[in-house]
Amino acid sequence: MKHAFQGFDGKDAILVSLFAIVSGVVFYMMYGLHDETLVSSINDVWFQSDLKRVFENMTDRHARGHYRVKVHPLHSLFTFPPTLALRKLGVTPFKAVQIVTASIASGYVVAMFLLLRALGCIRFDAVVFSVLGSVSSAALFWLSVPECYALGATSIAVGLLLAALASEKKQAGWKYVAASAFSLSATVTNWMTGILSTFVGNHWKRTVVLTVLALSTVALLWGLEKHFFPNAVFFIGDREEGRYLFSPTFGRVVEVFNTFVFHTIVSPAVTMAGTTQTGWPLLSMQSSWPGSSGLLGQIGVIVWSPLLAIGIWAFFTLKTLAGLRIVLGLTVLGQLGLHLLYGSETFLYALHFLPLLVTVAALSTRSHLRIPALALALVLIPVAGMNNWWQFNA
Repeated sequence: MKHAFQGFDGKDAILVSLFAIVSGVVFYMMYGLHDETLVSSINDVWFQSDLKRVFENMTDRHARGHYRVKVHPLHSLFTFPPTLALRKLGVTPFKAVQIVTASIASGYVVAMFLLLRALGCIRFDAVVFSVLGSVSSAALFWLSVPECYALGATSIAVGLLLAALASEKKQAGWKYVAASAFSLSATVTNWMTGILSTFVGNHWKRTVVLTVLALSTVALLWGLEKHFFPNAVFFIGDREEGRYLFSPTFGRVVEVFNTFVFHTIVSPAVTMAGTTQTGWPLLSMQSSWPGSSGLLGQIGVIVWSPLLAIGIWAFFTLKTLAGLRIVLGLTVLGQLGLHLLYGSETFLYALHFLPLLVTVAALSTRSHLRIPALALALVLIPVAGMNNWWQFNA
């Protein structure tokens, strides 16, 4: 099926507004389901995430945890000011972080809808795959807690969006600088998307100039961040992350593949990797098998597999969107390769995989298999949504 992106109009603006409001409200309410102690006082329980550290970074500019901006270079600068503004209005720290977290989640959902429209998806298709991504396990588990990965996922979506737009029309240099700087500022490894998007849209000399400008922009903003957050550490030269590297054994390859391809969309059974000294369970999906959550999980995996397969087929056979497909393919390989080596709980990074998987699957609507692909997506939404919701509550 051939259709090109015709630009955004008033109807798209209405849909963007609806997605922003609905997703913001939904993830605001889901955040409220968490125990306040889990969100503000404990690390590692929620799939090895540092909820306490991120919460403190958003509410205390002298918190020790700001040192982690060496991995998420401008996260403190992005999230502390709006949280502080809300607190100045009399909002409690817990509620202020809740509002900012829901707002970031809303921004991610909007970015994905715009990306899908830029791919050439008609409005109905873009809505379907936006909803599919929003009910995925990665979205439900990670857009409802204060963590760094929502901004990281948004930066990936923005990089892919720019590559898609560049497939139709040459883009201004400042857009590449902004998208590249955003991808680096959210998570250093996500800079791969910003660099790749810049490379496919420009000749190599201009790519070098724009990339250096992006790096300089982040470095300058980090200097401002350091002024306000004394514990901030520069994002170049630190070697601590070497502690989190693992040998890619066969078992680990299988676990990473299962998480990347399946657990990101359809939650398996959530297991316990142990407990904290105070008795909190350490949640994990690392050793869970796809569909292990029960009948709905099994159906979800069965439906998701052919939908993803059609998207992969479209990825290789489409005659358009060459730049976008290059960025998308290399980012998928980059993220897979990175997490074969890095991180013991792969689901911790699932939100970075989500925009890639949804984009690949959505490419199916650009092929002659659009109707069966849409049918699979429409079946998967309630199946995966209910399965993931039950696992989230469990």
